[in-house]
Amino acid sequence: MDGYANLRIHGTTRKVPKEVFEMEEKDKLQPLPIEEFAFFNRCVRIVLPNCHIHFENNYYSVPAILVGKEVTIRFNAHLLRIIHQGEQVALHQKVTGSIGNFVTVRSHLPDYKVYSQTEYQARYESKMTDIGEYAHQYFTMLLVRKESYWFRSVRIILGLEKEYGKEAVNLSLKRSLYYCATDIITIRNILEKRLYLLELEPCLEKVSDDSGMSRRLNYYEGVSS
Repeated sequence: MDGYANLRIHGTTRKVPKEVFEMEEKDKLQPLPIEEFAFFNRCVRIVLPNCHIHFENNYYSVPAILVGKEVTIRFNAHLLRIIHQGEQVALHQKVTGSIGNFVTVRSHLPDYKVYSQTEYQARYESKMTDIGEYAHQYFTMLLVRKESYWFRSVRIILGLEKEYGKEAVNLSLKRSLYYCATDIITIRNILEKRLYLLELEPCLEKVSDDSGMSRRLNYYEGVSS
């Protein structure tokens, strides 16, 4: 064709195609992309209560508003796109070479949820969150105050939940957090005496000291008496 048709005068335009290409069209062409065209596979998932979808043995976050809803996953070897009703709601780098990872964008999570950095913490956080809002608050407090051995207290709390039930444990943790008396002995005492059924009384004023954390002994009478 290059040696014949493109050198002849076109019957309609009355121009030589090769000359038109060289003089008008060639400079308007754009270079081909360096990277190969990305082909995406497709699957469907339901967003879990923890605001993640499970994909190839790892977990990827999705905006909390979509919990319980069906989303479309478009993925290739490197990227994972999460789509709902035709709109992309999340984009993640795909995890390869390991399993059990949580890939989390914190803006996807509700304000009251603070997710752990490791799978181990995430597993226990999920169990505490299942007990209730105050159990989750207690968990996040432990991560700060007992960073190296928080799991010991959590295991005891989970044992108390089996013995007394979720509601009783959650309300007991609410009371202990309110009075800043969060040791396990106090929590067990609240459960045994059913103090979680009592109304919370206004806190007494703090005693001034260098740390700002000391209180009078009678401050805790409403917790354990």
